[in-house]
Amino acid sequence: MTMQRCASCGEEIDENEMFMSVDGQVCGDCHIESETDSPFLGLGTLAWAGLIVGLVPFCLNITSTSTTNGQITEYTNYPALAGGPVAILVSLALGYQATQASDGALQKGGVAALVLVLGVVHILRGIGMFV
Repeated sequence: MTMQRCASCGEEIDENEMFMSVDGQVCGDCHIESETDSPFLGLGTLAWAGLIVGLVPFCLNITSTSTTNGQITEYTNYPALAGGPVAILVSLALGYQATQASDGALQKGGVAALVLVLGVVHILRGIGMFV
């Protein structure tokens, strides 16, 4: 068994448990971290997924409207109703991830807060609060 140092964290591990990355040969933990970090703005995949889920319902407009005597009595925006809870769940996961992160915690926490607000806004849009 040949031991080798991880190019990222410096831990000595068996060379059979090493992974190739842009940093060289790294341990499994560093490999997972490098796979989840996006090269763009240092945000991870979950943060980008949250931003997409938080923004897409603004672009989709599938609604159901009922009127009585010209007054809107019922309004539903389905993409907003679907995207709101998903955005909230992603923001909670991202918030947890931010508490565990050693670097980029402030960025991830900020994105988590933004996605949470977008999720709440979408739920309110979905039930017709902004009509």
